[in-house]
Amino acid sequence: MNNQATNAAETSSSPVVAEPTRFTFGIFEVDLTSGELKRSGRRIRLQSQPFKILACLLEKPGELVTRQYLQLRIWGTDVNVDFEHALGNAIKKIRDTIGDSAENPRFVETVSRRGYRFIAPVTAFSNSANGSPIVEIPLPSDSLLADASVPPPPSIRERFLAPRVQRLVWLLTATVCALALGIFSLLHLMKRPPSPPLRLSQVTFYGGIYPQRFRSLETLSPLAVEDSRIFTSAIDQSHIVLIESDLYSGMARQLHLPAEVQEPEIDDISPDGTKLLVRSHSGVELQEEEQPLWVVPTNGGSAFRVGNIRSHDATWTPDGKKVLYAIGSRLESVSPEGGEARLVADVAGRAFWLRWAPDGKTLRFTIVDSQRNTTSLWELQGDQRVAHRLIFGTNIPESVCCGTFTSDGKFFVMQGTHGGNTDLWELKGNSTANARQITNGPLNYTSPAAGRGEQIFFQGVDSVAPVEEREFEPAHKEFLPRTDFLHEAVRVVFSMDHQWVAWTDVSGHLWRARADGGEKLQLTSGSLLVLNCVWSADDSRLAVMARYPNHVWQIFWINQSGGELESLLSPDAPAIGDPTFSPDGKYLAFAGLPLLMGGGTEHLPIRILDLATKRITAIPNSEGFFSPRWSPTGRYIAAETLDQQKLMLYDVTAKSWKVIASMFVSDPLWAPDGKSLFFYASVSESRPIYRIGIPDLKVKDIFRPTCEHHNCILSGITPDNRPLIRVYMTRSNIFSMNLAEN
Repeated sequence: MNNQATNAAETSSSPVVAEPTRFTFGIFEVDLTSGELKRSGRRIRLQSQPFKILACLLEKPGELVTRQYLQLRIWGTDVNVDFEHALGNAIKKIRDTIGDSAENPRFVETVSRRGYRFIAPVTAFSNSANGSPIVEIPLPSDSLLADASVPPPPSIRERFLAPRVQRLVWLLTATVCALALGIFSLLHLMKRPPSPPLRLSQVTFYGGIYPQRFRSLETLSPLAVEDSRIFTSAIDQSHIVLIESDLYSGMARQLHLPAEVQEPEIDDISPDGTKLLVRSHSGVELQEEEQPLWVVPTNGGSAFRVGNIRSHDATWTPDGKKVLYAIGSRLESVSPEGGEARLVADVAGRAFWLRWAPDGKTLRFTIVDSQRNTTSLWELQGDQRVAHRLIFGTNIPESVCCGTFTSDGKFFVMQGTHGGNTDLWELKGNSTANARQITNGPLNYTSPAAGRGEQIFFQGVDSVAPVEEREFEPAHKEFLPRTDFLHEAVRVVFSMDHQWVAWTDVSGHLWRARADGGEKLQLTSGSLLVLNCVWSADDSRLAVMARYPNHVWQIFWINQSGGELESLLSPDAPAIGDPTFSPDGKYLAFAGLPLLMGGGTEHLPIRILDLATKRITAIPNSEGFFSPRWSPTGRYIAAETLDQQKLMLYDVTAKSWKVIASMFVSDPLWAPDGKSLFFYASVSESRPIYRIGIPDLKVKDIFRPTCEHHNCILSGITPDNRPLIRVYMTRSNIFSMNLAEN
């Protein structure tokens, strides 16, 4: 047989597999064919050299990729560059682009003095339909490796040491190195989790699952699993709807609910999987402590109210015959058809995420403190009337919630948040010791729900979801993305003379700049979370609504040049917010907050601070109004009622209130000329933005933003009266994991 035939025979006998051309990790996708990096389906920029290095790491996930290998693979042997500096810069660009850090890596881990390792789960895909030979990454030849690792020639000192002394030096050096290596290995093992994260499987892919805490700390967005289906809330055209997804195909369909059930949130599914407990948030999520409770059949049929019960969470009893619900700081039970309720227990606060152990003898739940923005896990056993808080080891994050027993009772899975990242942790049975972290990003993992056996389902939420600022373009009659320095702003406010602009970013930090983008400066940093702000009349400072972790919302002063913050009221005062200056700069109005934003049950009035005398007075008949906005003319103050069903207008001269809109309203903002008032009808079918003329109170225009699976909020008004909307392009899907793989 000739050589050509021999080669053909050898080729035909070689295994043929598809060559990977795409890699996915978390919300990112790398396409080697097009040379593109995408995040949540959107292309993001990464320069050629860092892209090639990222591809090398993805081709060998979990393996050490040495510096010598990267040098030869990317730069070759004939290029004269400062390799160490170039490689360090490239790795930094990769981390900056995908939201990673060297100190707490989720993707690219540095192996000191040796190279790098890609530590997140990677999935490889091929564009080949019938398979093709794998193109192996060409490793350097033996001679190249030898050249790269040739030791330097011995020093003069080494060449002239006496043999005995030289042996002693080598022995001492080896001992010290071994000891250092042992200490380093021990510290390295102490830093790393005891075992690698378990394998995740993605169930849904369209990204519209309603994420936890999107509206408030008390919005937990549970999942409910029944055999081959999973039920959850989802975002559709900025509306919250109820859907069921097939666990095998990921296909979803919307469940039809009565008109009274809007903004639905699932609490639980019955033990036989035939009925859901659903709460309606229609127009009540900010001002009401409790919401109506409904039973929704999973296989069709009519939904019905659970008597006149109102609660903030509920679950079925283990036998499926009654409903256990939380109201105030009490747990009560009642028949789903209604009737007399029975007190089960008094607890230490507002209880959420009520979950029974499979034997029905233990109830665990989460206590939410909205004022302090904290959560904790509690337990009630047997027929006890007093719950106790669960105490965990030191390796557990400071904020834990939303625990769920697996169906076989072998594990208890909960979510913990630390440093802004949320992951899942497991405990063995009823034990609270030896918790193990079972996810490690890159998404935020929340809302665990039990499947069969030791399988769990949960949400994976894009932790670096982009924010896009869009501006209304009259010529096109649509909202188009801004491309300037405000393109990723969250809330935008221009100064009264339009010379300055301040805005918050997705991390809750406050920035300011000239209106043209010049003199850009970050005013706040660290853990302080800023919600909104307003410029003083002379542009010298801003009044800021903000809070520190585990503290209530307050109002602070900050100079426009930066510096320390100064509290408006005592730090121990009730939660306040929404500062607004009078146009003459003499007064500042502010208000109390709704319950779910950390406000109290007392309906406080809108108050006005005289900046000269420091005297505070209340606006008559404003108890329970919030979100005040002083008009640029100084004549009016707009505000919302707590149920957000009315937009009110206060005439400062006449000292009287008037209803100017009766619908679900949010985010009222004045046009700079003071001749109109914009607001967002966030529960209306098309989510329009209205503009009301002042003082004729006529609707001038209606703008209808299209947000698809995203969430739109009215975020600002430009100096030329164009509304801005903030679009959170959040992507959240359902994942699963089998704890039996331990």
